[in-house]
Amino acid sequence: MDSQENISHANLSTFMIEVLDKLLDGGLLIGHIYEFDGRLRVGKTLFCLSISLQFALSNKGVLFLDTNAGFDSYVARMILAKLGSPENDVRITLNRIHVQRVIDLNTLKEVLEFIIREKSEMTDYHLLIIDCMDTFFLWTFDLDFKSKEYAKNRATLTECFNLLNQVAKECGFTVILTNLVLTKKDDSKIERDSFKMGLQIDRMNENIPFTRLRIDEVSPDSAERRISVISSKLLAEKEQITLTISNKGFL
Repeated sequence: MDSQENISHANLSTFMIEVLDKLLDGGLLIGHIYEFDGRLRVGKTLFCLSISLQFALSNKGVLFLDTNAGFDSYVARMILAKLGSPENDVRITLNRIHVQRVIDLNTLKEVLEFIIREKSEMTDYHLLIIDCMDTFFLWTFDLDFKSKEYAKNRATLTECFNLLNQVAKECGFTVILTNLVLTKKDDSKIERDSFKMGLQIDRMNENIPFTRLRIDEVSPDSAERRISVISSKLLAEKEQITLTISNKGFL
């Protein structure tokens, strides 16, 4: 974990949610990659939407790479309306969020290479979100991990992760990924090689500034969500906070 002195608060983007900013030592760091993982329907996409709107409301552009058509402009409008934004301001805010459908790893690689190549034209954008990274590799779940197809998919994912590091560092983005945590009926975590290739890939490069956090339900049918630090180059592990999810996003 880096020392606090090495973190420039000029390079932080706050959530404007006090407890979450405190968990992240002041906010999201430019040049850093964050992964929020959690079980199915725990609220990962709504969390990404909430973060996108916070950036857009602060006049910062957002690139939202949507892997499974999860971005819902109606929900975004509803959140902004609940926050008291006039209709004209809602349109202006949503225009700061560029949503692009990304269907596979090769498309993701092309998009990331474009951002790096055209970085001089991307100065209005400060946040890159890739929602549901698991969409790219869950299809390999039953694939023989010794097969050429598996190896090719893993190699492309490694390339994408290194490109994400370039986007963060060279283009001045904060990068957020979300991932699915798969569990069995007894709630124990599934540990298959094909799934772990997504969750563990950051360990291949120790120099990538990376933080993994977990979003959990506090209890069944509860609107409260617990966010915990799982691993980080910056933050103390096992620290956690509790937030409430509602039609205003995360509070």
